[in-house]
Amino acid sequence: MAGFSESQWEKINKNLRHNPNRYGMPIRRRGSVIIGSFNVLKLGKGANSAKNWGFLKHFASRCDLLAVQEVMDELSGIRRLHKSLGRSFKLIVSDTTGAFPCARGLRERLAFIYRPSRIELKELVSDITYDRSVVTASLRENIGLWKDFFDGIDRENELRQQQGKRIKSLSDFSHPAFLTFIRTPYCASFSIRGKNGADPVSFLGVNAHMLYGNSKDERNREFFALLDWIIHRAKSSERLYYKNMILMGDLNMEFDNAENKYSDIMQRLHQLDSSLLTGQSAARANFPFLDVHPSERALFNTNARKNQTFDHIAFFIDRKEKGLPIVDLNKVAGQGGADGYDYGVFDFVELCSESVYETSFNLLTPSKRKALLRNVKADISDHMPISVSYTHLRAHETRH
Repeated sequence: MAGFSESQWEKINKNLRHNPNRYGMPIRRRGSVIIGSFNVLKLGKGANSAKNWGFLKHFASRCDLLAVQEVMDELSGIRRLHKSLGRSFKLIVSDTTGAFPCARGLRERLAFIYRPSRIELKELVSDITYDRSVVTASLRENIGLWKDFFDGIDRENELRQQQGKRIKSLSDFSHPAFLTFIRTPYCASFSIRGKNGADPVSFLGVNAHMLYGNSKDERNREFFALLDWIIHRAKSSERLYYKNMILMGDLNMEFDNAENKYSDIMQRLHQLDSSLLTGQSAARANFPFLDVHPSERALFNTNARKNQTFDHIAFFIDRKEKGLPIVDLNKVAGQGGADGYDYGVFDFVELCSESVYETSFNLLTPSKRKALLRNVKADISDHMPISVSYTHLRAHETRH
């Protein structure tokens, strides 16, 4: 059975206790706020045991606000995690998404865990949906594509039936156009409490677990549909309940050229509305995990295989807001002293590799790497948690 042994877990936890900052665990600082996101693989009844539960708690306890993805319908996993953190944390959870009522499928929830002494839950809690008329219009506009799509499914399944093979479902095929989200993003409004004379900072948190599927094009369509929604809401900021938004989650974005990720996103932002990022009242976008970190000199990878940046925390900041990190700060991340701005990944894959095999993950033989990843996925997750930490400035201070 996959999973680390008790003795291996003792080595992992001992190494983590002695070197908590070596692997990117966020550091709690006196004046800072820590925002995190973690896709915990099938967080439910059987997903975690006593040997690794403290490991999950260790990261969650460092965050003031943590977005959690892949929470299972029966809730025992997220409730256990919340209870382990004690009364200093609170929890809100979405209803199920990703499966039709009474139909078979993997039902998931999205959750926020937050520290009330630092983060206040506000009035708005919702999800993101698309009007039926918009979906109908998309079907009409792309009716030829959809006809070819269904005809192709019928032909393939007819052939498979003749060959005695399993009949494929709709989810096995790449859809030709976006209709709606497979898993509906979950939104909640929060306010960062002011300290040391700082004004509170209110924002809408958007917790998302985007489609992975079998097609990169289909994944990108779903991501850009979410980005369109955020940008057009930011464009009409006078109608927003709160003018700032923070997107957190597993966006499953995948690009052929990793170095072009940030420019691709920014080009899309400009294509949506060229005035959005240039006008005096424009929102400012910051996707720190699409920028090369100055200390790492590389983009962070967030999946356990360490070859993709699927997970993100992105800021859409009102032009007048002084209390959230703008894109210019990415150039000096990790260089601002005790309460300075930083972002990163808790690299538990490297931690486990150095603890169990006493060498870096990149130096493992293919067989050892495969074994390590199998145990990591079984005991922890196939994604690594990410975080952003920064100082909540006083109202009269400015950023350079």
